[in-house]
Amino acid sequence: MAGIRALLGGILVAAALLLIAIPARIEAHAAYVRSDPAADAVLGVAPARVTVWFSEPLALQLSRIEVRDTTNARVDNGDSAGDATDPMRLSVGLRPLPRGTYTVVWSNVSTLDGHPLRGSFVFHVGEPAASAAASATAPAALASPVDPWIRWIALLAAVAAT
Repeated sequence: MAGIRALLGGILVAAALLLIAIPARIEAHAAYVRSDPAADAVLGVAPARVTVWFSEPLALQLSRIEVRDTTNARVDNGDSAGDATDPMRLSVGLRPLPRGTYTVVWSNVSTLDGHPLRGSFVFHVGEPAASAAASATAPAALASPVDPWIRWIALLAAVAAT
């Protein structure tokens, strides 16, 4: 009888550890890693393209980059595309840019977890404007405000089922 209790206790501990590990894998997102030009870069010459690298492979048909000026007008060529040799990279071509501050707005969907993610950052051609907003490289990490509640309910249901 003591052997069966020990076995069941071991199974419960293993199941609990598995349930703790699963949410960490589910919460992975294709987060911003780096870009060219870099966030908050001050450039002497306008770039021809903006390229952004992410932490996971992207669903390219659901991912895009836009570049906007201080009036929120788009200044990219509308040709946001992935790279066949690097599934974690997106880029977009730019029109000739005058001096100013530009915001890169990106949205993506990870092929690993299917979660959407959005974020933005700024770069400057010439000196940054005194009123330029600070860079916002931190993405909105959750798809919606109810996302954490859904995850907790799923976790508690799994624990109850176990």
